[in-house]
Amino acid sequence: MREFDIEGLRQAEFQAEIFEASATKTDCSSLIFLRRYGKSKLALSFDRGTADYSLTVEDALREIEEEFGHSSYGKDKYPASVLYWLGYQYRYIAYTRQCETRFLFRLFPPKKMASTYLAFHTQSQEWVVASWLEIVEKDEKIFSPFERAKAYYRKVYGL
Repeated sequence: MREFDIEGLRQAEFQAEIFEASATKTDCSSLIFLRRYGKSKLALSFDRGTADYSLTVEDALREIEEEFGHSSYGKDKYPASVLYWLGYQYRYIAYTRQCETRFLFRLFPPKKMASTYLAFHTQSQEWVVASWLEIVEKDEKIFSPFERAKAYYRKVYGL
């Protein structure tokens, strides 16, 4: 596990601001935005540590819209505070566990995790990680690429 340093904090705050702004500055539902973000080049740039911090939040939202096209699909918007918390929490996990956003969105579905906001948002990030893992019935091993590969080969090849 990597220490949550100043770079991790910068990434988490920027991603949280992007998620928060999506509540008012995108036309699609929050879940559609999150799905697009999870598959975006921007998320991948955070995952790889190559994010462009000269971007503004508006630039980031525009970049996602240019990548996927405009959408007004869906109507359910999460409150900005929930989106901020989700953005921060997902980036905290991605940074400290060194895994991709795409993987985290599959492991911790945003709809399910958003429902934990009221109970969890005042807790520490590590407490939230442990609780989310409990919800999805996994443990810290899931963050190990080696353990994920072993599980995949067991499933596919019956090893």
